[in-house]
Amino acid sequence: MNKSELVRKIWQEQEQLTLAQIKDVVETAFDLIGDALAANGVARLGSLGVFHTKPVKERHRRNPRTGDAVLVPSQIVVKYKPSKTIKERVNAK
Repeated sequence: MNKSELVRKIWQEQEQLTLAQIKDVVETAFDLIGDALAANGVARLGSLGVFHTKPVKERHRRNPRTGDAVLVPSQIVVKYKPSKTIKERVNAK
């Protein structure tokens, strides 16, 4: 599911809101999650799970086309840990 599909699904459930209003709410929610990750490194979303940041060290890799050695700089990546509820729903299928 992508963002536009999410907006449409919410609209089908909440028809009293317009698509534009729902899109604004979804974008605001994503912005707030990003802000929380940038500020604290963690965004806990109840029954959805936890998004958190993790530093990754600089490392050497190979370019698969040329075989040349490439230095990948250190960076901070976002990780996701699903809640118990989400794990159960996914594994129930």
